Amino acid sequence: MSNWVDVHLDVLASSPTEINQIEAALQEPCEELLAWVAKKWGKDPKEIAADVKDLVSFTPKHNLGYVDPSVNKARRFHNSFKDRSWGIVWSHVDFVSRDFPEALFLGEHWNSMSSSASRRVIRAGQEIRSVYDGNQQAQSFEWVLPNIFAPYWTEYELGLQYGSLWDQWLSEMQSELASLKTYYGGSNDDEPEAEFETAADAAERHTMLTDPSCAKCGERFHTCAVCHDWFCGCVKPDSTCDACSKPSGIPSFMLNIIANQQEEVDDGEDFDRAADAAEHDEGLLTDAQLKVELDQRVVGCADPNWDVDCDDEIPAWHKASDAAEANNG
Repeated sequence: MSNWVDVHLDVLASSPTEINQIEAALQEPCEELLAWVAKKWGKDPKEIAADVKDLVSFTPKHNLGYVDPSVNKARRFHNSFKDRSWGIVWSHVDFVSRDFPEALFLGEHWNSMSSSASRRVIRAGQEIRSVYDGNQQAQSFEWVLPNIFAPYWTEYELGLQYGSLWDQWLSEMQSELASLKTYYGGSNDDEPEAEFETAADAAERHTMLTDPSCAKCGERFHTCAVCHDWFCGCVKPDSTCDACSKPSGIPSFMLNIIANQQEEVDDGEDFDRAADAAEHDEGLLTDAQLKVELDQRVVGCADPNWDVDCDDEIPAWHKASDAAEANNG
């Protein structure tokens, strides 16, 4: 069953003449698009031209910024179509953007039936930024849909070079999110704070999702039925899944988070933090090993006379492992 998709497209041009030319182009599919669709549908381009035009045409809604037509350079457009035509419509936008490489195309889509939305920035025929909100908690209400248009609108208004404010905006957004968590807290305050995902980590994660195979051994990644982790056959032994005992190919940014959980804590901080770090170790520890581990994790407290109530500190899964080891000799 196909769902209806609504798209708002804001176009930031360099002059009133250019925005008028873009408006005309957005209502007329180019020859390349017609040829591609005709091949896809198995028909003659001339036979489908009218249908494709009705499908991809963007209607101008209102001017943005300086609204007087004599000086207006930015305009909003709208289109509504069934999601099965997604590729055709966005290809049309890409072709128009390619023909006007200095203009910015800021597209936002809403699919109410699937409770999803997205924002994308297109320039010179290429999608350069995008975000997708596919886990909306209430139908047609955005959940995690950052306004990635903000730095580009600001650059446009101030006459700055394209892309010059992106890094600053991203850094300040990360800082603001961290401040929200610090000031207001949350239900998971006791959990170790995760690092922000870097661009390299995001690229690695994207590769894992779009081409899930190991670059070293060529084996496709699989998901563990027990812990839902990724694994293949050639990763390091220290990346072993406790639940299934199979090598795990988790991305590097997740390994970094685990490593951060195992750092030493400063002198004077709660022993609970050391116990939590030990519980997150990848290898299973015996009672005696855990006591040594806890000693070492609290700076200045490696005291042989210090005692720990193992029944309180050892989680159930450690005890089960110890019992199994004892039964096996």
